[in-house]
Amino acid sequence: MIRFDDVSDAMTPTACAAHCTQLQYVFMGLARGKRCKCGMEYGRFGRRPDSDCNMACEGDATVMCGASSINSVYRVYEDDKFSEMKFRNSEIQAGQQLGRIVMATTTEAASVIACGVSCLMSPSCFGFVWIQEGTQSCEIMSATGNLGNYTIPAGGKYYSG
Repeated sequence: MIRFDDVSDAMTPTACAAHCTQLQYVFMGLARGKRCKCGMEYGRFGRRPDSDCNMACEGDATVMCGASSINSVYRVYEDDKFSEMKFRNSEIQAGQQLGRIVMATTTEAASVIACGVSCLMSPSCFGFVWIQEGTQSCEIMSATGNLGNYTIPAGGKYYSG
């Protein structure tokens, strides 16, 4: 993730978002209560439980800013807003219906993380299906467009937001 690193005793998610947005990065991570990291990707070490991010931000003690060697990761938007990454692997597996009417758009992605980034880049995306077996493809789920029932294809896993 590290492309830009800033340390401040007044660090908050908003301050970090301002730094990363100015430098045109897609993700920001907060760690150790005062460290801001920016990058175009994240997730090399996998997702940790939210409870692992237990250090308060030095600039706002009501907000958690990661922990020692653990980042609180956010998606940065151009208007300085951010949203916490909340994708989780669901129990829905290949051959099962998603359980809601959706529009599925197939896109290329080299990894499940890249698939998640594609979802974050689409304002209407609420989840995605990563298909590892065979083609390694990504299907972005939204509630707009040509809606229909969706069955998870062979080798696919659904990640919801």
